[in-house]
Amino acid sequence: VVFLGEVQNSDLVAYLNAGDIFIRPSRSEGFGISFVEAMAAELPVVATIEGGISDFLFDEKTGFVCEKDNSQSIANAVNKIIDFKNNGKLQGVIQNAKAMVKEKYDWEIIAKDMDEKVFSKI
Repeated sequence: VVFLGEVQNSDLVAYLNAGDIFIRPSRSEGFGISFVEAMAAELPVVATIEGGISDFLFDEKTGFVCEKDNSQSIANAVNKIIDFKNNGKLQGVIQNAKAMVKEKYDWEIIAKDMDEKVFSKI
């Protein structure tokens, strides 16, 4: 593990692409854009279901769930990822996550949604 400090947005994709798994066991969370960025970069995601994460992370469909404050649960999720990779299921989870990100979290879609639901009523 290397703690890099702040990483510029322009460098983020390179760092994500250097990884094999994105693990972020949050104790509390708002939306969590970093999870969506990792999914867009085609990384399998391990996360707790806290706050807004429950809107986009579905166990074994778009990522892998771990329990809050439980390191064994994280290890179990990583082992599940290895099993999925070995039996050919991991690519399906990664592609489900990426497709969901494109469908729901693309900035063009978000901007249009905000315009229709918020700004057009002002």
